[in-house]
Amino acid sequence: MEVITNISELSEEISSNKKYLLVLNDNLNIDIKINSDSFLNLQIVILDSNNKNIEITGRIDLEERGNLEVDIVDFSSKDTGLSIKGNLASFSSANYQIGVVAYLSSQKVYDVKLNATGKNTTSLVKMNGVSLDKAYLKLLGSTDMIKGCKKSVARQEGRIANLSKLAKAQVSPMLNIYENDIKASHGGALGQVSMDVLYYLMSRGLTRKQAVSIIVIGYLKPFIYKIDNVDIQNQLLAFINKRGG
Repeated sequence: MEVITNISELSEEISSNKKYLLVLNDNLNIDIKINSDSFLNLQIVILDSNNKNIEITGRIDLEERGNLEVDIVDFSSKDTGLSIKGNLASFSSANYQIGVVAYLSSQKVYDVKLNATGKNTTSLVKMNGVSLDKAYLKLLGSTDMIKGCKKSVARQEGRIANLSKLAKAQVSPMLNIYENDIKASHGGALGQVSMDVLYYLMSRGLTRKQAVSIIVIGYLKPFIYKIDNVDIQNQLLAFINKRGG
């Protein structure tokens, strides 16, 4: 997969199968339409190699039988935010997988809003985050199950591990349901890692920094390995090992 590093706008009509891996150094505006029987895998990585805050905004709409996979990993020390909207037509599928670390004094807000407008749609929004230092992390998301989206399935999920008493975090996955014949679920988890877990790891000979790194990797490793580039995977893992607590 080609790595694209200099991009500020992604506007396209997808009529085949496509994959993009974007390493962001600037704001990104997205305007994508996925046509019938087409597929897009959009991978976005935000490393700590840029000197500015990053905002990702826009929308990704799916026509009938369109398929979307979005994988995002954000390890930047700057403020970052994502606000993406999208409509799902009949028999379409959208899968968002997002892993975020907020540290130093960064502020990060992620929000994915989907509308299931057609029947037999499938959507999953899964976000995992870790907050450190004096950072602020908010993971939001909502799916509207519009009247007429019969037989559709939706899941909104958010988890944050707070590894600092000074960090602030919020998780708020939502479902707005206007149709009866659907399956919908949401789940949120927010809390500090038990000191018992840290003490157990440290009793095995690990330093606190190493113990924190293991916990962070546990939260974010599944997202890291969805990125289809070994060099970038190694950079992300090296960051965790270096940063730790």
